[in-house]
Amino acid sequence: MLDVLIALVPALAVAVYTFGARALIHVVIAMVASLVFETIYNKIVHHPNTVGDLSCLVTGVLIAFNIPVAAPLWLSAFGALFGIIVVKMLFGGIGKNFLNPALAARAFLAAGYAVHMTSWAVPTTLRDVVVDASTMATPLSYLHNGQALPEYFNFTNMFLGGIPGSIGEISALALLIGGIYLLA
Repeated sequence: MLDVLIALVPALAVAVYTFGARALIHVVIAMVASLVFETIYNKIVHHPNTVGDLSCLVTGVLIAFNIPVAAPLWLSAFGALFGIIVVKMLFGGIGKNFLNPALAARAFLAAGYAVHMTSWAVPTTLRDVVVDASTMATPLSYLHNGQALPEYFNFTNMFLGGIPGSIGEISALALLIGGIYLLA
């Protein structure tokens, strides 16, 4: 799990560069909340604490990576509560859950907080192009609506991370670097 955390660092670095410190704050909140909720659960059910395997921290990072940076900060903690307690720990912990805790948390948050989960911040790289806006549509939103992509959604921006989206999904290159690290 430590290697998975290391592999996620490039995507986090791009998110912080693109969206600012708020992206890092979401990740830290989700990680700490995941650690706390798993510890509390283990204490309540009198199990040994399992936070040492670092899976709760990976879950926290992935939950934050699935949240738009413009979402309220408490949403990261609430997603961690659902992902860790309901999806992971109630089914026996790491390796025994039938759903991915982070993706289940995203679905849960999207169902209950759709407005927050679909407000995409304008990346710093596009702030000169898209004036007087704090949120904008993602490339998939344009394609879903049958519209042509604006010129600033070019291959370079989409590959390097200059597009709106969730914290961890904006840079294909950063995710590929992490994947190569895991393969190595």
